[in-house]
Amino acid sequence: MNDIAILMCCYNRKDKTIRAIKEIYNQVLDKRFNIDIYLLDDGSVDGTEEAVTKEFPEVNIVKGDGSYFWNGGMRAAYYKAKQKRYSFYVWMNDDTFIYKESIAKLLDAYLIMGKKSNQAPTIVVGTTVNSKGDITYGGVQKHSRLRPIKYNIVIPHHSNIKSCDTFNGNIVLIDARAYNLVENLDPNFVHGMGDFDFGLRAKKAGAKLFVSPGILGVCEKNPVQGTYNDTNLSLKEGLRILYSIKGLPVKQWYLFTKRHAGLIWFFYFAKPYVEYIPKFVFKKYLKLNR
Repeated sequence: MNDIAILMCCYNRKDKTIRAIKEIYNQVLDKRFNIDIYLLDDGSVDGTEEAVTKEFPEVNIVKGDGSYFWNGGMRAAYYKAKQKRYSFYVWMNDDTFIYKESIAKLLDAYLIMGKKSNQAPTIVVGTTVNSKGDITYGGVQKHSRLRPIKYNIVIPHHSNIKSCDTFNGNIVLIDARAYNLVENLDPNFVHGMGDFDFGLRAKKAGAKLFVSPGILGVCEKNPVQGTYNDTNLSLKEGLRILYSIKGLPVKQWYLFTKRHAGLIWFFYFAKPYVEYIPKFVFKKYLKLNR
């Protein structure tokens, strides 16, 4: 069986979501492979669901209520897709626009490394760039043993396949056996950290993680504006965002660091909260005195 389930989630990005789906259906693929799309719409109010249904009635839409966010949305999309038996699952962000042969390149890398790894459960990650050609997302490697949760992006080779430790969830091919190793994204994570946690757990359980050659799509880097690093905000607002779902919520960061940061995990857990105020004030001071 060579069926592929594309897993996506969206919220109020109608135009981007439609474009991302178009790029998926424009893929140049061997006829042996069949693609089905599972889209969790997390309660969009901009007409996303209606537009997708009208233009792509074959898309399997899973209804959300606004509380799923990325991690919960991708979990729900997988559970819906799992009702059928797929050989591969592909994570795809709805603001990531892939090239015509991107999925074929993921599959090529998968087949090559599957043979070399004696058919171990395998994950292949795609790399994206922004409109200027700068790398934005993809596979990452641990910086060092001394800094176990600091990661560096893997620069893809034009033809060789590289290994990685975990990944951003923008473009990722996961075979069914690798998914079965960890069951799903961890429900303890709501928005961020879930993709890195999934990759680290899968690798620890025996999966092989690779980065496909070349660049497979375009995705702009998330802007600093509106995040806890935005010095245009007040310190009070920055702190609010730091502890929010789209920042570093305490329980989720606690779980991630305890699970993946080694013996001194408590140091890495406390670090972003302890240093936030002095770093924020210092950056604001520099900005005001330029």
